Amino acid sequence: MKHAGISLFFASNPSSMIWATASILNFPDAAHHSSSVGTMKKIKDTNEVYHSSDAISASGLKYIYQNSVQKFLQRQAFSSKAMNLGSAVHAAMLEPAEYINDFHVMPKIDGRTKAGKEEKAKHEELSKGKILLTADENEIVSSISGNYNQHELARKFCTGEIELSHYKQHEGVDVRIRPDVINYKEGFISDVKTCQDNSPKSFRRDVYKYGYPIQAVFYSEMLGIGAARQCTLAWRAHWVAGLTRRHGPRRWPR
Repeated sequence: MKHAGISLFFASNPSSMIWATASILNFPDAAHHSSSVGTMKKIKDTNEVYHSSDAISASGLKYIYQNSVQKFLQRQAFSSKAMNLGSAVHAAMLEPAEYINDFHVMPKIDGRTKAGKEEKAKHEELSKGKILLTADENEIVSSISGNYNQHELARKFCTGEIELSHYKQHEGVDVRIRPDVINYKEGFISDVKTCQDNSPKSFRRDVYKYGYPIQAVFYSEMLGIGAARQCTLAWRAHWVAGLTRRHGPRRWPR
């Protein structure tokens, strides 16, 4: 099969750029990606600890690819409703207990009434220290996780060590890697992606737009896991997050 290739720049540090050629459908075998594993520290730490590290990550490399090194160095931490929804989907699928602990759902309330205002204030108080979701957002999360739980292949490729942080040096540069799922025994990495439009054409555009091949290459190189398996899963992750307001659930081949 003729594969679709894309040439991408990604940074190993702010002062040097590494040229990588990534392919969406056909990556080299794992044997070609095992030389840079080196000494690795693996730890189950918190999101706060992981993101407080100055080591370069896949997110940083994608940011540089989409913007510039200068903007990367000047960036400020931020969150958005789309990011919060993606985090909620991830937690509901892979760490259901964390979803309960880390998210709070605001029910539909008529804020025009006194009782409604009091109810809203109560839930805002209960949500302190958590991410607040609307009832509609919670419905989206429930629908996606429900689709996921009914899909045998999706569950199979989300079996492994969840959110395990990896720290190492690569060519003298501190790097950090935190895949959604890594299964060393079966030799694959899984990363859950959400999307607004789950048609194959639209999701393919998202792959390029958000730099997913950069993430695939980086994870593969740093962890010594074959990118062919990783990218196949990233491509098929579309059915994992297969709910969109516009089109509804889409059935994908198993």
